[in-house]
Amino acid sequence: MAALAVTATTRPMKIRFVLAALALVTGRLAGAIPENVSGFIYRESRTFGRDSSSQTYLLDANGRFSGLYQYFRTGGNILAPASTLEQSGTYTYRQTDARTAILVFASDTNSSPVTRTLRFDFDTTGLAVASVTTEVLGGSFTLIPIRSSAPLLNCSNRSFVRAGGTAYSGFVLNSFGAVLVRAVGPGLAAFGVRNALRDPKLAVVTAERNGVIAEADDRRPESVEAVRRVGAILGAFPLAENSKDSAMIIQLLPGAYIAQASSVDPTDEGEVLVEVYLLP
Repeated sequence: MAALAVTATTRPMKIRFVLAALALVTGRLAGAIPENVSGFIYRESRTFGRDSSSQTYLLDANGRFSGLYQYFRTGGNILAPASTLEQSGTYTYRQTDARTAILVFASDTNSSPVTRTLRFDFDTTGLAVASVTTEVLGGSFTLIPIRSSAPLLNCSNRSFVRAGGTAYSGFVLNSFGAVLVRAVGPGLAAFGVRNALRDPKLAVVTAERNGVIAEADDRRPESVEAVRRVGAILGAFPLAENSKDSAMIIQLLPGAYIAQASSVDPTDEGEVLVEVYLLP
C-alpha cells in the first residue's frame, strides 16, 4: 500500500515537471527570434532547377545594408556566377509572430523594395518567402553575427610586380562563402611604400581550371560603398575613395582559388598587396 501511495503521488509530480520543462523550452524557442537584426549578416540561397542564387548582406545599426546578389548557372561540371550585383541600401525588420518576421530591403539603385517573409525553424535559420507569392520557392536564410570569430580572417601577400608580371595569393574555401578581395597599390603610400604599382587590376581564378571567376579594375561605382562598409567591418585599412586600388566582393563555392594582381599599364612595375578577407 505504501508503495502504491508513493507511485500515485510521484506520477503527477513527474508529469508536472515534464510539462513545465516543455513550456520552458517552448518559451525559449518562441522568444529566440532576434528582436532586431543589426549586427548580423543575412545570407539567402535559392535553387531554380540546376541554377541557384545567393544574397549576402551585412546589416548595420543605422538601418543600412551592404553586400551582393549573385546568380549561379551550371555549366559542365562547374557552377559559375552568371551575374553579380553589388548593392547597398536601407532595410527594415519587424516580428509578426513568435516564429515569423518581415525583412524589407530598399536598394539605393533599385526602385522597388524587396520583401522577405522569414519563417524561422531555429533562432537564426529558416525559409525566406518572396513577397510576390505565397509559395515557398526553396529559399533558405541564415543570420550570422558579424562579430563571429574565425581562426583566420585574412590572408595577404605583398609582391614586387615586374613589367608585364603578376602577383598571386592563393586561398581555399571548404564551404560556400563570401570574400572581399583587394589589390592595393597606391594605397600603400600611406605606409611609406614609394614604389607601389600605380594602377593595379584584380582577378580571381579557379586553381584547378585557371578559369576567371571575377575581375575588377578599380571599384565599380555601385560597389564603392559596399566595399568600404564590408572592409571597415572586417578591419581592413581604408582605401582613398578615388584611388586606383582595385577591390571586389564575391561569393564562391568550396574550392581552391587564386587572387591575381597585375598592372593596367603593362610597362608599369612596383609593389602591390593582394588581400583576401573572409566574411564570417
